[in-house]
Amino acid sequence: MKSLALVMAGGLFASACTPSGTSLPAGSTSSHPKPTSGATGLSLVSFSPRAHCHPARPTGTSPNGLVEVRGIARDGQLWALVFDRVPVPIRRKVKIAWRMTGAGPLRLLALGEHEQVVRPHELVEHGGSNWDRPGDEWGGFFVFPSAGCWDIQARRGSVTGDVWLMGR
Repeated sequence: MKSLALVMAGGLFASACTPSGTSLPAGSTSSHPKPTSGATGLSLVSFSPRAHCHPARPTGTSPNGLVEVRGIARDGQLWALVFDRVPVPIRRKVKIAWRMTGAGPLRLLALGEHEQVVRPHELVEHGGSNWDRPGDEWGGFFVFPSAGCWDIQARRGSVTGDVWLMGR
């Protein structure tokens, strides 16, 4: 009976994790996420961060003294400008500006070590700024609920990338 329940649960998990356009609503945080429909999010394919944590190594400070982090992106560039300390504080709003090449809206999803999924709050496109990196710019907040490595996955059209931040 237990094995039948595990098989059924596995089937539900597999169907919930298919790239069917499901996503968590903006600003959602869950230790046991339930995919829901949404036009603004990434598809939830995995509840865990990628296999290896690659903590951010800030490239330095921007002209205004903020911490700048270059992400790893395929077929483009991804940059984060953190308006706080790195490692980032947990359980409070952390403002991050993003620049990413590609076309279309920026989609972000943060995956934590403890099967936590966090969506950005108030993510909006910026008209311009003095931060000079390739791509268009967005700004928003994340609230990281626990310490550890956070894999922030980004997608803009066909360009995908990751920024890893440690939370403390």
